[in-house]
Amino acid sequence: MDFDIDYDQEMARHADRLDTLLRLAASLDDLGSRDKVFATDLLQTFKHRGALSANQWTWVERLLDRVTGIEPLYGDFKAILVAFRLAGEHTSHPKIRLMAESGRYVQLNFYPDTQTVKVFVDGWQGHGYRKFAGAIEDDLIKPYSSDRMTEEVKTVIQNLAMDPVGVAKAMAGKLGACMYCGRRLSDARSKQHGYGKTCAEHYGLAWDAGRKKGAK
Repeated sequence: MDFDIDYDQEMARHADRLDTLLRLAASLDDLGSRDKVFATDLLQTFKHRGALSANQWTWVERLLDRVTGIEPLYGDFKAILVAFRLAGEHTSHPKIRLMAESGRYVQLNFYPDTQTVKVFVDGWQGHGYRKFAGAIEDDLIKPYSSDRMTEEVKTVIQNLAMDPVGVAKAMAGKLGACMYCGRRLSDARSKQHGYGKTCAEHYGLAWDAGRKKGAK
C-alpha cells in the first residue's frame, strides 16, 4: 500500500484553510444577507466540530471569493491536465516545478484520485512553506488570493499550457534541474530538451525531436 504523506504540504494546506475561515469571519458584514447567514452557519459548524466537509470548504472559498472579487483566469489549460494524467499512470505524486519571472517558486501538484491540479507558491528547496495559491480546471485557473496567484504566476502557468517543451528548456536553466522530476540534467540530450527520457515518456513529451527527417 502506497501511503506517502508530504507533511509540509499538509501543514500548509491546513494553515491555508484556517486562514480562509478567519478571512471569511472578518468579511461577514460585506456579504449579502443570505450569504451572511450561510457563512455564519459554516463558521459555527467548524467551531463546534473542528472540521468541515469537502463541500463545505468549497463554499467557504466561494463565499470569500464573492467578497474579495477574485476573478478566475479563463484559458485553455487542458495540455497541463493531459500531461499530468499521463504521468499519474507512472507515479503517485506527479509535480511540475516552475519559476516566475521574479524568481518566485511555483509548483503544480496533481492528485490522481480527484483528477485535480493545485498550485502552490514559495518554499523553493526547503525555504519556507509552500502556500496554496489556487486550482486549475479544464478552462480556468481559480485563484486563492491575489497576493499568491499574482499576474506573473498566472503568466508562467499560461506559458506552460501553450508551450510545455519551450518552458521545460527555460525552467531547466532557471531551476538547474528538470521541472518534472527535480533531478539535475546530466547528459547532452536531456540538457537540450530540458527534461530526461523517463519524464518524456511519463508526460507524453517529444524526445527524438533532434533526429533528422527520414532517420530510423
